Amino acid sequence: MQDQSKVIEQLSAIEGLSEVSHVTHFSAYVGTDEVDIKVFDRGFADPYRYTVFASTVDAEPRRTATGNGADDLDTAIATTHWGQLTKK
Repeated sequence: MQDQSKVIEQLSAIEGLSEVSHVTHFSAYVGTDEVDIKVFDRGFADPYRYTVFASTVDAEPRRTATGNGADDLDTAIATTHWGQLTKK
């Protein structure tokens, strides 16, 4: 496959498509709750290149955590509000 940034650039050029991202999925646990974590990468051209979204899989009520978009992955992960996943 081509470089992800090149694919993002090509898809972004298609009329009607916006906020194109390469998404990487991870799975983790917080306590006994499974968590689905998605890291969105919008490519080099976006000043908020990385965004993280996490959500519990089977917990009721469903809990989510998001953060601020950032130009580097470390900041995007650090600014994610992980504590939201344990709030009852």
